Amino acid sequence: MSAARAGRSADLADEALRQLRAVAVAADAEPMAAYMKHVQPFLGAKKPLRVPIVRDLAARFAPQSPRELRAHVDALWAGEFRESRSIALDLLWRWRAQSTLAELDWLVGLVRSAAWWDLVDELAVRPIGRLWELHRDAVGRAADLWIDDADLWVRRVALIGQNRLEASTDTARLFRYALARAHERDDFIRKAIGWALREHAHHDPATVRAFLAQHGAKLAPLSRREAAKHL
Repeated sequence: MSAARAGRSADLADEALRQLRAVAVAADAEPMAAYMKHVQPFLGAKKPLRVPIVRDLAARFAPQSPRELRAHVDALWAGEFRESRSIALDLLWRWRAQSTLAELDWLVGLVRSAAWWDLVDELAVRPIGRLWELHRDAVGRAADLWIDDADLWVRRVALIGQNRLEASTDTARLFRYALARAHERDDFIRKAIGWALREHAHHDPATVRAFLAQHGAKLAPLSRREAAKHL
């Protein structure tokens, strides 16, 4: 990438931080961090305060290529405060037309560095979910590796990455993944199993009900409760 393009990404990150500091409510920073139970500091800029910032940055710094998109997001991702990463994800979604299958490994890299549910879930159901819908076979093959990954957040993405695919969901893969991770004790995985099944039940309740009738005893109680919540 040219120096000018790299400079644009740095300018984007600087401008995002300037605007965040201008609107942040200092008293909100500690409660936000406490709610997320995460060590990364917050400035105190809740989502309603970030919306106009995202709108402004999206118009002024629109990337001209997937490569520049990655540079923009990476520059924000490296910021000190959590809100910079939230803005990065909002911009990533606004600029999703620039994200191609070639960005899949990069997106999984963001999952690994995020390592917490708020950012991971956003990555899973929006940019990764979009690629899953557009490139069903290729992303499905990648997810077959994610479901056994050593990183629990990558495994979580494999479970919930189809949550917005509705009728396009690969049901056989979803059920296979749920059973593959049914033995896990981590609540982030148990909840992901239940969430994924519950989302699919909105569109195909009979199939999910039949799956639970046959295999529900293999799932953790938390997973079963979440899956059957609206059945």
